[in-house]
Amino acid sequence: MLAVRHAAAIASLGDEAASLFRACWAETESVGPPPRYARSVVPVPYDEFAARILAADAQAIRRFVTSLYAGDVYVLKGAFSRAECRGMVERVYEFGRSRPPSFHKMLDGCPDFHRIIDSQVTNAYSVTSVRHGYYFFHWNGDHLKLFAQVTERWRIFKICCGLDPTQYETNLPSDGVIERLMLYSYPKGGGRLKTHVDPINNQKIVMGGMFSTRGVDFRTGGIYCLAGDSRTIDLESSMEAGDFMLTYPTVLHGVDPIDQGQEINWDTIDARWFLGLSIVDSDHVQERVTAQRVDDDGRAEV
Repeated sequence: MLAVRHAAAIASLGDEAASLFRACWAETESVGPPPRYARSVVPVPYDEFAARILAADAQAIRRFVTSLYAGDVYVLKGAFSRAECRGMVERVYEFGRSRPPSFHKMLDGCPDFHRIIDSQVTNAYSVTSVRHGYYFFHWNGDHLKLFAQVTERWRIFKICCGLDPTQYETNLPSDGVIERLMLYSYPKGGGRLKTHVDPINNQKIVMGGMFSTRGVDFRTGGIYCLAGDSRTIDLESSMEAGDFMLTYPTVLHGVDPIDQGQEINWDTIDARWFLGLSIVDSDHVQERVTAQRVDDDGRAEV
């Protein structure tokens, strides 16, 4: 596995690289406003990307941070094998079938759970979506071996945010900030996510893993970003199962409807699957910062 090859480098150089990233983010973010639109898509083999980050090369780190803050979207090719993706999806799908959907605030004692977010439930969320969400937390143990498969990759992405590689891994909701691993199933027939921006208070990068391939697992729709010249950049066409995308959270993005026109079936593994790695305010935080929806003109809704 790729992640195993980077474990020693994370232990020996991770803190140094994170320190360089912190300094670079502080300098770069002070220069001007954050990006609203995507500039270009930058494909890089995941293993090559990880090696660059862990080399703790100050100039390379500066170029990467500057590129992200200009709106570039990185597609890390081959972060997972298709077999790894399928195995994780199958375990999560069976987890959902073994218990009814439910909802739990992120308070101490919150269990792992799943919830169907349909056209009625979505109104309770900050961003309009139609999808089936599966939510997992460190404190419940790793019974499905999900964290075991993603942790080393997640640590590399945290380094890119200027965070210590293991930061937040032992936090409880009462500590205020926690890690949340999510898999989303976007059903055929209209699974979607409205254009939005993500918060930057806890992480400098949106981290998302593609666990399905358009043209193989579904036909139409998928993830996109908005460009400054009114274009929509179809990120899905640059990605396949096992790839990861990284972008600055304020870049406008969403998911176009999946295979629109079919009848939605919530009880099937046959869907578009996406992995989200997020560092979020728990519900112990009185004024939580969450994702923010935008209107049709790309402006944040108040």
